[in-house]
Amino acid sequence: MEPKKVRDLEIKDLEPNSIYRSEIIVEKVKIPFVVIKGKNEGPTLAVTAGIHGSEYNASCTAFTLIERISPENLSGTIIVFPLINVHAFENRSVYVCPLDGKNINRVFPGDPTGSISDKIAFEVFNFLTRNCQYLIDLHCGDLIEDLCAYASYKETGDPQKDVLLEKMARLMDLGAILSDKEDSIQGTLAEEATKAGVYSIVAECGGRGIIDEKCVDRLYRGIHNILVHLKMILGKKIDITQSKKFHKFLILNSNKEGFLLPLKKAGHEVNEDEDIADIRDYSGKIQETMRSPASGKILLVTGPPVKTGEMAIVILI
Repeated sequence: MEPKKVRDLEIKDLEPNSIYRSEIIVEKVKIPFVVIKGKNEGPTLAVTAGIHGSEYNASCTAFTLIERISPENLSGTIIVFPLINVHAFENRSVYVCPLDGKNINRVFPGDPTGSISDKIAFEVFNFLTRNCQYLIDLHCGDLIEDLCAYASYKETGDPQKDVLLEKMARLMDLGAILSDKEDSIQGTLAEEATKAGVYSIVAECGGRGIIDEKCVDRLYRGIHNILVHLKMILGKKIDITQSKKFHKFLILNSNKEGFLLPLKKAGHEVNEDEDIADIRDYSGKIQETMRSPASGKILLVTGPPVKTGEMAIVILI
């Protein structure tokens, strides 16, 4: 599959029972992807990872999927993007593409006339929304984030669509679900793809720049469950428990610069007005004690270094 032909590639035209490897080239940036075209007909599911280049569990899960799924036993097609933000990975960059300083997961559906992140988002988004019906966007905590495993989706207002989106999120079996009714964060791949008619969820597990085999296994098992549910592979769904559902998240920014010491970790339940973190100066003196504005569950904790006005803690409510 020649890269120059990728923009016009129609997955349905590929030969069945095959694996294709190619790349989208944006300027000189190469974005690899793999297409696993099943022996039998069925839907197309895309799995994306590495939009944030230092979220390693997500990319490792994508590699595991490529290794384990045989086209011989697949009905339909799986498109896998293991590492979308290649330059962020190579430069160990947190959140942003170092070529233009933009967070690619804030600029979807992209812009062909913008900077490199806008162009990457445009090409990837159009390729995916043209070819797939379902999408799982894999993430984990970035290099500075301790994160509670969860799955999320954007509610559409259509009861039938929202039932399927919630089902996909529950099949990931990550313990927590965020069903977002508000436009909390603009320009994410999953939200914009949902608006474009693709059933899209986000799944996150692990963080802090650590490749955690247990997290990779949890993410892979969730993808397996969705593949079984969509009748793309044979088998039984694995270990589905009751994930708690949340409808909103609160971002707590630091009012001080210093050393953040969490009193509660990601995944801990907290009560309204409970102390959840201290920010100390470099002599050890407490500058600020952060309190939870509502009862909920801590989604992520950043730090230890924090700057004034910077995101420090996120709480699911």
